[in-house]
Amino acid sequence: MFDFEYSFHWLTVWHVFPEMLSAALVTIQVAVLSMIFGLIVAIFLVFISTNKKLKKEKNGYIK
Repeated sequence: MFDFEYSFHWLTVWHVFPEMLSAALVTIQVAVLSMIFGLIVAIFLVFISTNKKLKKEKNGYIK
């Protein structure tokens, strides 16, 4: 049913491997920065919140 006659070109991969590594590094940097930014926004929203339950949890977490 599935008869593929495809040969993967590993030589091409080895030629662009440094660029692939640098792209992976950029991806990791973006992921870490977005997690940090999201954490900062979440903490800010908890501090300005008027919800009593969130304030209790915030006070318990800080203490």
